Amino acid sequence: SGETWESISFPHTEPGYFSYLSALSGDVAWIAYVDYAEGNKLLKTTDGGLTWTQQPVYLNVWINQAHFFDENVGVVMGDPDSLGFEIYTTHDGGDSWTRVDHNTIPTPLPDEIGYSGYYEVIGSEIWYETSVGRVFHSPDYGNTWTVMNGPLQMPLSMLAVDEAKTIYISYTAAGNPDGSDPVTTLYRSADNGISWEDITPADNGWWIYDIEPVPGTNTIIASVNAGYSTELFETWISYDRGTSWISID
Repeated sequence: SGETWESISFPHTEPGYFSYLSALSGDVAWIAYVDYAEGNKLLKTTDGGLTWTQQPVYLNVWINQAHFFDENVGVVMGDPDSLGFEIYTTHDGGDSWTRVDHNTIPTPLPDEIGYSGYYEVIGSEIWYETSVGRVFHSPDYGNTWTVMNGPLQMPLSMLAVDEAKTIYISYTAAGNPDGSDPVTTLYRSADNGISWEDITPADNGWWIYDIEPVPGTNTIIASVNAGYSTELFETWISYDRGTSWISID
């Protein structure tokens, strides 16, 4: 439970970019890695990281994330190529992959790309955000997609979804080049992005790094800081789904 840690390695070259880790247990996990020398990789372990096997899915673009819903069903999401966003699904644990028909994925906007690791999953549904502030949503394990616009036409800084399918997004602007004096705005949507409610805290001079809903409750927890140069971090808790907040450390 995090009391002790063990360092493990996986086959790759340097330099590269670690996009995401999707773990089902202490033994079974997948790593999405952008290997600058050898291309995008999806690697699977079944023995807690002692050995890794490269999966037969090869993206033409930057691989942003890989998520497995169970030991068989998974989805890999990449940036757009000439056909659109490059997304693959598997139903056999990664032994074989099928590219999702680009006609079922909304067309990317000019220069739109995905963000590594910025996605949320509830049951069979998955949401991920892009560089222009849009949120893509699949209700069926990544097989079909819709897209919603955020309340502001700019990149998001945080995406979260709770059990009631309420979506939370925030935007943060730094007042200074060193990242100090940030200003955050926070919104939520209860209708899958059709409308957005501004729930920005009165004390909004913080970066909201992440929000995590507590299952079965109206409680959400946020990790925030007051800017890169301050090294001041706090944990906030809301018992009313973001309407009001309390600093707890």
